[in-house]
Amino acid sequence: MDAPNPSFSEASPLLANLPSRGIFSSTVVSSRHVGKESEMLNLDVQALERKSTVNAGYINEAVQLYEQNSMHELFQGN
Repeated sequence: MDAPNPSFSEASPLLANLPSRGIFSSTVVSSRHVGKESEMLNLDVQALERKSTVNAGYINEAVQLYEQNSMHELFQGN
C-alpha cells in the first residue's frame, strides 16, 4: 500500500522558506566565522607557548641550582 502523497498546496507552506537552489545556509559555516575562530585559537596557542617558555626557564633554573648545590655537597666530603 502506497503512502498518500500530499498535494502541492499542502506541501507548499512547508517548503516556502527553503532555498530554491544550492545548499542550506544554516549548514554552511561562513569564512568570516572560521577566520575569527582560527584567530582566537592562534592567540590561545601563542599564550600557551609563552607560558611554556617561562615554565621551561624556571625548570632550567631549578635544575642548575640543584646541580650547583649537589656539587657543593660533593666537595664538602659529607
